[in-house]
Amino acid sequence: MGPGAPEYPPVTSGRNLLLIPVAVYLLWAALFIAMNPGFQYDEALLVLGGVHMRHSWDPFPLPQDPGTWICPMAKCVQLMTVRYVGAIKDYLSLPLFALFGTGAEVVRALSAALGALGIWGLGRLIFAQAGRNAGLAVAGVLAMHPAYVDQTVFDNGTVSVWMGALGVVCLALNRYLETGRGQPAFLLGAALGFGIWARANFLWLIMACAAALAIVLGRRVFVGWRHFSLMAAGGVAGGVPFLLYQVVSGGGTLEAAGMFASTEPLLQRHSARLWMFTEVLLTDREHRAIWDGPMVPEWQRWLFPAILAAAALACAVGRPGLEGKRLACARAACLAMLMVLTTMLFTRLPVSEHHLIVLVPLAVLVVVIGLSGAGKKLAYVLGIVYFASALWWQALAVEGLHRTGGVGQWSDAVFGLADFLEEKYNGREIKILDWGLQNNLYVLTDGRIRSREIYGDVGAEAWPALVRNGGVFLFNGPANRHFPEATERFQTALQAAGAVSRRYAVRQRSGAVYAEIVEVEPLQMAPQ
Repeated sequence: MGPGAPEYPPVTSGRNLLLIPVAVYLLWAALFIAMNPGFQYDEALLVLGGVHMRHSWDPFPLPQDPGTWICPMAKCVQLMTVRYVGAIKDYLSLPLFALFGTGAEVVRALSAALGALGIWGLGRLIFAQAGRNAGLAVAGVLAMHPAYVDQTVFDNGTVSVWMGALGVVCLALNRYLETGRGQPAFLLGAALGFGIWARANFLWLIMACAAALAIVLGRRVFVGWRHFSLMAAGGVAGGVPFLLYQVVSGGGTLEAAGMFASTEPLLQRHSARLWMFTEVLLTDREHRAIWDGPMVPEWQRWLFPAILAAAALACAVGRPGLEGKRLACARAACLAMLMVLTTMLFTRLPVSEHHLIVLVPLAVLVVVIGLSGAGKKLAYVLGIVYFASALWWQALAVEGLHRTGGVGQWSDAVFGLADFLEEKYNGREIKILDWGLQNNLYVLTDGRIRSREIYGDVGAEAWPALVRNGGVFLFNGPANRHFPEATERFQTALQAAGAVSRRYAVRQRSGAVYAEIVEVEPLQMAPQ
């Protein structure tokens, strides 16, 4: 499998067939985007810099982690979105916003393009290294995978960035394996550095894959010191913004790792994360919540993990028809998957479905190659079960999104809210009393709304004075509050002050209140 000594020439004929699964993925993505659910707070977070930089080189006006923006020669540029996520989508969105505006559909089209890049890159690598059928099957499964599609299109967890970076790494690795030359070695290193900038815990995947390849291939994995040095130089070049941020912030990414910690007992943490993993192998609870989707049937929850376990066992023991580079690929993917899963089970950092989705491409590869030696009839039956299940969930999601327009923090009521605030309070500061309303409104209005989140900054004793000074206050509806204490203290202070106020409610399609606006007259201006 190492460069310069392939077991057989790489497969190149017919690789454009991979455009078919990419087109299938983009079709589902287009259907999801057309349903136009609400633009979520963290989904908008990843492109805030793109909105700002197209208008101004001044310092970024919204709250930011220290060191994520730098201002050399009075021109401010962005290094990171947050301490552990690079500003990839901010820069990629910049020309798109200039051409098409800052609508949610523009952001989601970018996310879908990154998701498609992940499928194309992984498919090309497997196509060349494990055979045409394996490459097409892996790409086809991902193209239909409900969790992969929704988490890349409605990207509130940098999943599309992760998958795009994975695609770039796979393309660079494939090129290096085909040529064994120095320039592709440098480009592979640059792709790896770019991936770490994209999201710092991409390093987990790199380390797991490197360790898995070393176990499976032994000495054959060593590429020689010259190529290793070129890869290291490429890694530094590709990760320059990430490394510069560490210098400017004094190790901000490591600091972030100490800021977030899960408090659940170990067994409870394991149980919850394994439960999420069984779901994300088909469809994830995190994104079914967008349209208030149903629970996964028990047979699906257990069938697909069982298939993965059986395929992993087949890869471990080997069998006729499962050998050579195909077997090496599957074993390396299986080991890497187990290593990353173990890391996610034991880490004290919070883990959600949008973290576990990174295991899906590895799991798909293990299943596709592992089942290829189990007999065509069984493989066909399981393939039909998978594609039928995936099609059912995809259709259910499209229908649910069309019917609800999204619920809670994903409600399409955010579009009406943005229009109302921009029309009625243009130029006035909006004081936001809860999480989930600043980033998305900033993007949807192209930065024209002036807002300030105050739910974490105002002490209990300051609310009466804040109300007496008047202004425009915005908070989530009763069923959608994340930090209700600020809203409750504001309501209490408003009632006690007796100030003149006007209330406006923005509702979801169900009639439930999505958000409330309260315009308070300064107390000294109230009628006597």
